[in-house]
Amino acid sequence: MRLTRDRVISLLVIAPSILAVAVFVYGLIIWTGYISTVKWDTLRPDYTPVGLGNYASIFANNRFLIDIRNTVVFTICFIAASGVRGSSGASSSSRWRSASS
Repeated sequence: MRLTRDRVISLLVIAPSILAVAVFVYGLIIWTGYISTVKWDTLRPDYTPVGLGNYASIFANNRFLIDIRNTVVFTICFIAASGVRGSSGASSSSRWRSASS
């Protein structure tokens, strides 16, 4: 693959966007994953590793389990109400074309 002047300019133009996505999307996802495995006080950071202990304590919390159940139920209700069909059903665009013909 030969680097032409146009290709170099294109890469230089798109580089800031790629860098921003790398830092602010993927970097913060990795940071969140790390923070979820350390002991953390609400005001003062404490980076003492606790492993998956935070996850064990949250899944032992009955209120969290109720919230997860409610999220699943509302998601199923939303999908059912929106009329999403499987691959066997006609898509909305084909129904629109047949109705307007």
